[in-house]
Amino acid sequence: MIEFALVYMIGTIIINQDQTFPNVNDCLYFARRLNEQPEIPYPEAKFRKITAYCKPVPKRLQNRR
Repeated sequence: MIEFALVYMIGTIIINQDQTFPNVNDCLYFARRLNEQPEIPYPEAKFRKITAYCKPVPKRLQNRR
């Protein structure tokens, strides 16, 4: 079984990839919304683009008590 990880980047640096979704459409919804955000200003008058995409990953097993 697989799930889909939302990978969030600013420029070329991965900021987060811990959020997972069982359905690719849910993941794609958030990826599209993040990609629509304006660029982020950084020092030295540079701007960095927010990029997000979904990647399939093996499903994590939940710890059951």
